[in-house]
Amino acid sequence: MDFRKIRINQYIRAKEVRVVDESGNYLGVMSPQEAFKKAQEQGLDLIEIAPLSNPPVCKIMDFSKFKYLTEKKEKEQRKSQRSHDLKEMYIRPVISDHDLQVKLSHINDFFKHGYGTKIIIRFMGREQEFMKENSEKLLQKISLGISENGVVEKKLVDKNKITLLVLPKKK
Repeated sequence: MDFRKIRINQYIRAKEVRVVDESGNYLGVMSPQEAFKKAQEQGLDLIEIAPLSNPPVCKIMDFSKFKYLTEKKEKEQRKSQRSHDLKEMYIRPVISDHDLQVKLSHINDFFKHGYGTKIIIRFMGREQEFMKENSEKLLQKISLGISENGVVEKKLVDKNKITLLVLPKKK
């Protein structure tokens, strides 16, 4: 949030403001000059909280405390959004069994850390002619390899690739 755009104290331009004190009690509608005087008496700032409402809502509180609480709330919101991350894993249909096991162990590690995985199986050239036969065996091996920790959420089939969305099991 850009705190330079927030109006405080004598920079509030509205004719009337709705004033709330630090503990959340409603003080009424008054001119910004009266509200600023009340804030100065308490040794606090008058901060315009909701500038788009009619009349704008202002709160009497310390501006540095307001900045701290706002930044803390934004940080918590960013932290909660992180859980939706997806990792991607590309697999070719001619992969050897050992290489497939290594990739499946990586996917299981992603599950332990709470990440979902998007598995993309890409068919190139003549592999596309045998896509159905080769993909069934490979998809069966993948589903067996992740069955302990994950579950296949979606399966999308295009003309030259198969995409699996695999998510960790709910605990």
